[in-house]
Amino acid sequence: MSERRFRKTRVERNHYLRTHPKTRYGLLGIVVLLAIVSLNFKIIPNINTYISSNHFTQAKISKLNYQTNLKYRQARPEGVVIHSSSKNLTQQLQRVQKDKKISFNAVVDQNQVVQLSKNATTGAGEAANRRYLQVDLCEVDDVENFAKEVNTAAIYVAGLLHEYNLKPSRVTITQKNWSNARKDLAKEDAAKNKPGGLGTIWSHSEVSQYLGNTNQTDPDDYFAKYGYDMGQFYELVNQYYYGRQVKVHAGITDLNLIIEVLRWLVIILSIIATIWLLLLPGKFWG
Repeated sequence: MSERRFRKTRVERNHYLRTHPKTRYGLLGIVVLLAIVSLNFKIIPNINTYISSNHFTQAKISKLNYQTNLKYRQARPEGVVIHSSSKNLTQQLQRVQKDKKISFNAVVDQNQVVQLSKNATTGAGEAANRRYLQVDLCEVDDVENFAKEVNTAAIYVAGLLHEYNLKPSRVTITQKNWSNARKDLAKEDAAKNKPGGLGTIWSHSEVSQYLGNTNQTDPDDYFAKYGYDMGQFYELVNQYYYGRQVKVHAGITDLNLIIEVLRWLVIILSIIATIWLLLLPGKFWG
């Protein structure tokens, strides 16, 4: 673009701004809004990477000894179901003490695990109640506490699996080497709360999907709030069960860094633009 054409374009732009007050104030508003949004924008890190890089330690485990009348179908648990609840740990314990009913074997938050009982409990429908231990996560409101909580839960779950000589495995109702007829039978059995359904680490949502007698979808929404899912939780349990590093998708850390740099670039440019606009002559804003 020639120097003459550039000057003409700038003059035309400035004339337009001088003769359109709404545009001038709208431009300032957009710049200020960009700065505010950028300052409040939070990057959710890969939680398992965040846990590893911060070296979170095992939280305190408090053990109570409530008794229940429900029995496991094989005299011992076959795995663990993960729940989440909007109630905090204090509220959960107060409810248990008041009602004398145990819905979960343990309640977890970012600071500790409170183990209520090892007996079968009533938190996930008839079929799951007679098969699995049940661990409830108290929903927290920030990334750091969430990371501490799932880390605490993963260590605790890995310990439970070791205690009952169970290996970590994901939920399924069939095996790859089964015939189609046997797979269909397993699906039918699962729907009827019969022994269809394999795996030692379940979510309440998966219990609803495969075993029935419940329609809850926790902790899916809670996990999703932090970009997390049961697959990542399973990887974390494996880390503590086998004592190895969690697998993290390549490039996630670098992507978070790039986004953070871009965020601060937008903030700085917005601040500079705001100052520049405010320092323009009074007649510009008249």
